[in-house]
Amino acid sequence: METTRTVVSSASPMTNDIELMRDTRLVAHRSPATPDRMWATLPAALADLGLTGGPQAGQSRTYLASATGLRRQLNKVPLSRYLECGTTPSGAPGADVHLIRLQVTSIVEPDGQGSRLRTQVLARGTSVEGSTGTVDCATTGVLEARLAEALEMRLRQP
Repeated sequence: METTRTVVSSASPMTNDIELMRDTRLVAHRSPATPDRMWATLPAALADLGLTGGPQAGQSRTYLASATGLRRQLNKVPLSRYLECGTTPSGAPGADVHLIRLQVTSIVEPDGQGSRLRTQVLARGTSVEGSTGTVDCATTGVLEARLAEALEMRLRQP
């Protein structure tokens, strides 16, 4: 877990500063597969979840998958299973109502006698119920777990 702290200072002595905290989760998955095999299998595992992308330029074994304009579901799974974006004024989970922009960064690294996949999910929602602005969404950890499962299932195939 990585925490980013931002302080917005007030120009007026009559108001207080605002402190914003944002936690970013980085989930690790270890596998006996070689880093090369895991790297070669990663795009198909991401596609199983409905995500596509490509290697990130200038980064060794870093894959960036993203989706924009998501509404309600990702590959037939409600977005609220993967993301926490607050609730709407009507009480619905924000992830299932907002227009979601999702970014999944996966890094494959050597790890002892196998490899390690580190995955970070970032998402932002835009209300479609009339209010303006965007909301940062937190991961529930389910998408990272499903990626690890899809990857291991594909690694077991000959």
